[in-house]
Amino acid sequence: MQKIVESANCDIRQVLNHLCMWTASNKSISFDQAIGESERAKKDTKMGIFDVARLFFTLGEETRKYSYLDYQELYFQDYSFCPMFVQENYPLSSPAKAKGNNVQTLRCLSKAADSLCEGNMVEAAIRMENWSLLPTQAHFSAIMPGYYMRGGLRGMVQFPLMLGQMSKTKRCDSLLQELLNHMILSVNTDKRQLGMEYLPILKHKLSSPLIKKEVEGVQEVIDLMNHYDLLRDDWDTVMELGTFTNGNNPALQISTKTKSAFTRTYNKQGHATPYAIATGPAKKKKAGGDDEQSGEEEEDTSLDAMIKAVQKKKAPAKRKAPAKTKAAPKKKAPAKKK
Repeated sequence: MQKIVESANCDIRQVLNHLCMWTASNKSISFDQAIGESERAKKDTKMGIFDVARLFFTLGEETRKYSYLDYQELYFQDYSFCPMFVQENYPLSSPAKAKGNNVQTLRCLSKAADSLCEGNMVEAAIRMENWSLLPTQAHFSAIMPGYYMRGGLRGMVQFPLMLGQMSKTKRCDSLLQELLNHMILSVNTDKRQLGMEYLPILKHKLSSPLIKKEVEGVQEVIDLMNHYDLLRDDWDTVMELGTFTNGNNPALQISTKTKSAFTRTYNKQGHATPYAIATGPAKKKKAGGDDEQSGEEEEDTSLDAMIKAVQKKKAPAKRKAPAKTKAAPKKKAPAKKK
C-alpha cells in the first residue's frame, strides 16, 4: 500500500481510482502485481523552477542516475524561465571538475558562458516560430552549462535579476518618451540623444539654483521649465533619469522647505503648454506630516485654460404643501324623547 501511495505522490483520489481499476476484474491483488501496476501508473509531477535550477548544478545521490534525457525533461518543466535561472546561478556554482583550482574554475566558467551565448542565438531563432529548436536550446542553455559547472551551489538559488532590470528599462523608456513629447517644440533631437546629452545638463540647471539659492532660486527654475514646456512631474523625471546607479542625486540635497516652496509657486502660476495635460484625482494632505508631500498643496485646475470646470446644477426648490382647511364641527344629535 505504501508503494501505491508513493507512486500517486500522496494523491488519495488517484490511489482510490487505481484500486478501483485494478480490482474491477479480480477483487484480490498480490504484492508483486501492486508494485508493477504502481510503477506503470506513476504520477507525473511538475517541479518548481527553483528546484529545477538547483538540480542542473547538483552532483550527488540525487542526480547520480540522471541521463541526458532526464536533464532535457527538467528543462521542459519551464522552458521559458529555465535558461534565465541557469544564466543567473552558474557563476555561483563550484565545479567539481576544477577540483578547487582557480584556473580550471575560470575555464569551466568560460565554457559555460560560451554555451549560453550559443543558446541565446538559438532562442532568437525560436522566437521566429522555429519551435522545433527547443531541444537544441535545452542543450546549449541548460544542459551544457550545468555539465561544466556541476558540483553544488554556494547558497540559495537566485532569482534572475534580468527580469527586474527589463521592467525598469521599459519604465524609464516610457518616461523618456513622455519627456521628449513635452520638449519636442524646443529641442531638435531623438530619444537617445535626449537621454545622453540633454538630461545631464538639464538636471544640473534644474537643481543647482534650488541647492545654492534655495527659495530665491525657485522662479529661475520655473522659467527654465516654462521654456521647455515641462511640468512639475517632468522635474522629478529629469532628476530620476539623469542619475545613474550609485550616482549623486541632486534632489536629495534640496531641503524640504525649498521643494515645498517650488511646488507651491509652480501650482499658483499659469502654464500654457502646447499639449493636453492628463490630470488625476487631487492628493489629500497627510495630517501632521512634515515631509515633502505634506508641504505641497493640491493642484488648482482652475488655472489651466485647457480644463473646463463642470458647474453643479442647483437642485429645484421644493413646493410648499397646501394649507389644510379646518374641518367643520360636527352637529350634536338631538336628545331622544322619553
